[in-house]
Amino acid sequence: MDGEFVTGDVVDPHGWQLDRYAEDFGTLFAEYHDIKEQFDRALKESPRAGEIQRGLATMLSGMADVGVVVTDGNGTILEASPATTEMLGHEPRLVHGCPLALLIAEADRKTIADLVLTLGREATDVRVTSIVGKALSGRVLRVPDPEQGYRITWLLRMAEAAAGDIGQRGALFSQLYARSTNGILVTDAWGTILSANPAFTKITGYTEAEVLGKTPRLLSSGRHDREFFDRMWQSLAENGEWQGEIWNRRKNGEIYLEWLHIIATSVDRSGPVDYIAMFYDVGHFHADRDRIYELANHDSLTGLPNRALCKDRLQQVIAQARRVGGSVGLLFIDLDRFKEINDTLGHAVGDQVLMDFSWRLVHAVRDTDTAARLGGDEFVVIAPGLANEDDIRVVAQKIIDSLAVPFVIDGRDLYVGASVGVAVYPTHGDSADELLRQADTAMYAAKGGGGNACHFFDDTLERRRAQRMDIEAGLRRALAQGQLRLVYQPQVAAGDGRLVGVEALLRWDRPGHGVVPPDQFIPLAEATGLILPIGEWVLRAACLQLAAWRDAGLPPLRMAVNVAARQLNDVDFVSRVVAVLEETETPPGNLELEITESQLMEKMHTGLDNLKRLRELGVAVAVDDFGTGYSSLGRVQSLPIDRIKIDKSFVADLNVSGDSYAIAHAIVAMALALRLEVIAEGVEHAEQAHLLAGIQCHEFQGYLYGEPQPPEAIAAMLQQLQKGQAS
Repeated sequence: MDGEFVTGDVVDPHGWQLDRYAEDFGTLFAEYHDIKEQFDRALKESPRAGEIQRGLATMLSGMADVGVVVTDGNGTILEASPATTEMLGHEPRLVHGCPLALLIAEADRKTIADLVLTLGREATDVRVTSIVGKALSGRVLRVPDPEQGYRITWLLRMAEAAAGDIGQRGALFSQLYARSTNGILVTDAWGTILSANPAFTKITGYTEAEVLGKTPRLLSSGRHDREFFDRMWQSLAENGEWQGEIWNRRKNGEIYLEWLHIIATSVDRSGPVDYIAMFYDVGHFHADRDRIYELANHDSLTGLPNRALCKDRLQQVIAQARRVGGSVGLLFIDLDRFKEINDTLGHAVGDQVLMDFSWRLVHAVRDTDTAARLGGDEFVVIAPGLANEDDIRVVAQKIIDSLAVPFVIDGRDLYVGASVGVAVYPTHGDSADELLRQADTAMYAAKGGGGNACHFFDDTLERRRAQRMDIEAGLRRALAQGQLRLVYQPQVAAGDGRLVGVEALLRWDRPGHGVVPPDQFIPLAEATGLILPIGEWVLRAACLQLAAWRDAGLPPLRMAVNVAARQLNDVDFVSRVVAVLEETETPPGNLELEITESQLMEKMHTGLDNLKRLRELGVAVAVDDFGTGYSSLGRVQSLPIDRIKIDKSFVADLNVSGDSYAIAHAIVAMALALRLEVIAEGVEHAEQAHLLAGIQCHEFQGYLYGEPQPPEAIAAMLQQLQKGQAS
């Protein structure tokens, strides 16, 4: 259509050579199949299938003198229009599945059989008599079918109707012509436009009056070369048709893409050739397809390739490197301290950091590299041709250095770092999945070393990763199968050694491994997020134990439960604690939450708010491992805490190191000034207890007063306390 040809159909609603094209049946074939395809598609896609089916039936019933019969390649009837009832002597529903030949007079059955066997691409005339004596004439056309290869469409009319009023046929063709949603254009052999339907005007913007007598060149977009049109004309000459995508220009100058089907036709084989072109705008289909591709393959926040596209590109560069004996470097990047920003300042700020980092990342790597976001704060850089460790470290360092400048968001300077893990093809793996896994493992090693560093994969990392995965899987089973338990270490008053509280400590009895030390699984639980369900289990189990001792008539005592930073920063933490207290009927004053000094040093806005709310409810808060960090007096004074625990490292050296004694003395003095209680943990010798009592430490915890013990042992201690109080 572009510059050489447009589109078209066969019928002019104003009567242009109507008898000629009505006799040919060409348009009826084209329009029937076009409308039928649209109905079939609508039936599949629309919930209003019944309404659509009735619409098709109405259209076919309107073709009163034209019977439409569709058969498969063997001549078996698949569908028939209402008009065939009189022609074939049976209602359409009764002939479904019947060979068409059986409804034709015996003398003409061979004609039908021969047509079925020999029918080619072009429409063929047919004249037969039906089994009920009706003389029929019409056209037969083989139509492609994606499921069955092809179908055969028979357009039949009774001979007396065919000799009747040409105006009736004209009205039928005019209706099809006018209602088609496809643009239709008819030209003569020299390309002069003879007719255009309303859909043509709707798509192109040109009215029929504006294009009559002109050529399709007025729609030319200029995007196609001579070779394109040579192929089009060659197909028309050899096959009598051409179809494909073509760019054209609307009246307003807009360039658009259309699907065009051109048919060469004539009344008889010796007559002049006219061209019928049918088209529809496919631009929105392509736009939708491109948008779907974009959404499926790119991260919606940053616009970078997502995990799917990243993996696809990685597979491609690996395949190319394999062919030429090359290499591929893969850098796996995880942002340090990003979760803190996300948790404390909100997801909107976190998203802005991710978008800004994406821009820095793209500008830190080479043009030939691919930067992608896998999800969260994890990114990947695919670096084709890089294998030398020094060269890769240069790229990694550029990425790390790009974060030296803070992100300025809402007036705040926000700092993050980057832990970079590296794997190289073919040294560390020969598939995309393997390289991603190895680079991820190396990234965790970089993060474990403090972050803001680059680490290359090696075999020891793989073994450690396997151990991590094994522990993680086992920990999930432990939570589900009841392999976790609590033990309780006594806390006693400094003055009389009276039991005043216990600290709940988690133990994992792993089948086949024995008791797994907490330091082997708690850090992993925090990293994987399992600490949230595990922490809630610990809290509930501890409060249930308090309830059991209470129900046994034993004296009340304080239960200290350790809380991880991830729990504390959970927006639902307070509601979870309150729910457990209510469920177990535990007084808030009997519960103490222990947090570490390092947690206090972090900027945990959500966590501190949670602590304040819990303290207002009566829950006590203690700071564990105090003295190992760098908390200032002003910082401690502003925190919602009740008790400080002197770290056992100072207690252990108390009687041999003057420095440890001085630190312990200073901690107690500060606590007393702030009206905080002090408990010393790790007390193993009476001399340590004597020195701590001398500096007015309030409570002790350590092996001198008992190891972590099962609940039965604590119950026995409470019974002794109860007897002492009674006497």
